[in-house]
Amino acid sequence: MPNIDVDYLIVGQGLAGSLLSYKIVASGASVMVYDDHHHACASKIAAGIINPVTGHRWNLTANFHEYLKVAKELYSEIEDTLGCKLLSTLKQTRLVKNEGQSNYFLKRLDQSAYRDLLTPSSNSYLKDAGFGFADVAQSYRFDTQGFIEKMFEWLALKNSIRQQPFNYKALEKHETGLVYQSIDGETVCAKKVVFCEGYHAIDNPWLQHLPFKLAKGSVLEITIEPLQDMDMRVPHDRLLNWGHWILSDHQHRVRLGSTYDWNDTSKQASKENQNKLLESLHNHSHFKARAIKHKTGVRPTTKLRQPFVGPLSNHAHAYCLNGLGSKGCLIAPHYVTMLQQHMVNDSPIPSEVTQWL
Repeated sequence: MPNIDVDYLIVGQGLAGSLLSYKIVASGASVMVYDDHHHACASKIAAGIINPVTGHRWNLTANFHEYLKVAKELYSEIEDTLGCKLLSTLKQTRLVKNEGQSNYFLKRLDQSAYRDLLTPSSNSYLKDAGFGFADVAQSYRFDTQGFIEKMFEWLALKNSIRQQPFNYKALEKHETGLVYQSIDGETVCAKKVVFCEGYHAIDNPWLQHLPFKLAKGSVLEITIEPLQDMDMRVPHDRLLNWGHWILSDHQHRVRLGSTYDWNDTSKQASKENQNKLLESLHNHSHFKARAIKHKTGVRPTTKLRQPFVGPLSNHAHAYCLNGLGSKGCLIAPHYVTMLQQHMVNDSPIPSEVTQWL
């Protein structure tokens, strides 16, 4: 097989690797992407929810508006290039679950930062715990699965992606770049390599000692069973949120999620987690449901709640883009743009995301 010369070798085609591949190719540079069929990739099961206000204290995500501006601009550009719709606005109704949450919610209503985000609401889908409901504005849904599939097709037309396991031992450093011998005998010569393989990074000898705190998540595809006294249907394009969530997509598939399992990061679907989600739905909503599919993925969350973005200190020409966690659809465009500009123009990257590299 002849050698292939590229500017960038990218490992992983989840959300981060797909966005970075797009940015690089759009800038006029060349890539070769390796991905193991997204095995247990969190991006493949993610609902793609962008939610400005989260947690028990109803906190506004730090730098939310800055992240959202970059995300909307990049996603719009990608939609034009790929000829598809990926980002859509999402109505969100959230249950105020207890007195503690109610106190925080009422406090937020008086704060200027939340003025355009939170309003009291009423609904007939969730069960009132006695403290009412809130509508959360500026919520969005990004079609992560559709994006990854479209990007694979786009890269494949350019002969710029290989669906096969990546052999870290076959990646060799040279003074001017790197050489990779793939499992099928193909030789790729690259100026730089970027590791974007999500939780698989724990098996990457180039990224040893990164402080990951992985979280396995379960998402169910469910069917709603009719009730005797009402015809309940999940509203289209409205997120119902009570800590867990339920959401119907454009194909009228209804999904219920999600769990955080910090101890079991195996790829196996847990019956316990499935039952936990269904019980939570029954306890907090007027829906009765049964599971028809159960998918799991492992989130590449980190102990310090900061992503890992930048050059590797002990490997010339090597970079990392990982640890985006559960807010990936919101923050990934910002960090992808930051890393690409650094690799091209040597622009600075904040120390909080490079310190462990």
